Amino acid sequence: MKKDYTSIANRKIVSSHNHIEIVHEDPWAAARFLNEVFGAVRVEQVWSNWIEENLGIPCVHMKFGGMVFQYIKGNEAMQSWRDQLETTGNGIHNLSLAVNDLQGLRKSLLDRGSKVICEWPQTVDWRAAGFDKGGLGDAYAFDLTEECGFKFEMLDVVPEWEPGEQQTGEQFEMSDDYTPIANRKIVSSHNHIEIVHKDPWAAARFLNEVFGAVRVEQVWSNWIEENLGIPCVHMKFGGMVFQYIKGNEAMQSWRDQLETTGNGIHNLSLAVNDLQGLRKSLLDRGSKVICEWPQTVDWRAAGFDKGGLGDAYAFDLTEECGFKFEMLDVVPEWEPGEQQTGEQF
Repeated sequence: MKKDYTSIANRKIVSSHNHIEIVHEDPWAAARFLNEVFGAVRVEQVWSNWIEENLGIPCVHMKFGGMVFQYIKGNEAMQSWRDQLETTGNGIHNLSLAVNDLQGLRKSLLDRGSKVICEWPQTVDWRAAGFDKGGLGDAYAFDLTEECGFKFEMLDVVPEWEPGEQQTGEQFEMSDDYTPIANRKIVSSHNHIEIVHKDPWAAARFLNEVFGAVRVEQVWSNWIEENLGIPCVHMKFGGMVFQYIKGNEAMQSWRDQLETTGNGIHNLSLAVNDLQGLRKSLLDRGSKVICEWPQTVDWRAAGFDKGGLGDAYAFDLTEECGFKFEMLDVVPEWEPGEQQTGEQF
C-alpha cells in the first residue's frame, strides 16, 4: 500500500455519507426514543414518503449530532433488510453513500468478487422524491462484511442533497413536549463508527484501495493499542471516520461479537455535552450497560490538549433504537478525522 497510497487516497470516490440505515420492528418507536433521549429531529420527510409509497414499507429519517438515521422495515423488494429483522432483530443494516462515479465503483466491487445484495437500475425518481434533478437514478447495495465489516448502498450524488438539511418536513406529533426536547443539544458530534474485524489492517487497506480512505487519528489509535492491548486503526472517507479494532478481556462485548457473528459494526461513538446527564437518563430508563470506564481516558497522552482523565460509557440500545453506542466528553479541538493525523502507513 505504501507505494501508491497517496495517489489512491487523493481520489474523491465517496462524496458523502447519506445516512445509517437501521431495520427496526417499530420505526416510529425508535424515532420517538431518539427524540426523547438524544434530541433528534425528523428530517427528509419527502424522501421518507417516497420510500413508503414506492417500496411499501414504513420509513422515517431522524437526525442528531450531524448524522441522519433511516429507520425502515424490509419486505419482498428488500429481502436482506427483512431477513435481518426476522433472524437477528433490530440493528444497523447498512450505510448509505453518495458516490461520484457510481458505475465505476460498482465495476470495481464486481471485479473484486464482492457480494451483491441487490441492484435497482433506473429506479430512483429524484424529482418525485423531492429533488430538483430529472431522470431516474440507479442504486446498488453490496455486502462488504468480509472485507471491511459493513454493508452499504450507493446512489448518485445530488448536489442539493445535504443529508438532513434539505427537504425537512413538518415535525410529527410524538409528544406534547416534542419541540423543546428536539431543541436540546445533547450530542455534539459523531466521533466514528466502530467496527470489529478479524484483521483491522486488511480492512483498512480495503477501504483505502476501494473508497480512497486515508488513515487518521494515529496518536489516538496508538493510545488505544498501548492501553487496551488491541490492534486499532482509524480510517476516513466521505466525511466519516471508521475505527477498526479487535476486542479482548477489557472489551468483552467487542470480542464476543467478533467470535460469535464475525466482522461487523459494533457501535457508534458519540461526543456528548452532558455525559453524566445522558448516562443517568439511560440508566433511569433501564437501558442495558455494556461497560463503564470512569476516569480512564488520558486525553493528553492520547494527543489532545486537555488535562485530566475522561470518562467513557457504552450502552446497548439495540432494543430501543437499533444500535450500541459509546459516549465520551466533548473535546473542542477534536474534529473527528481532522486532528492528530499521523504518518500514512
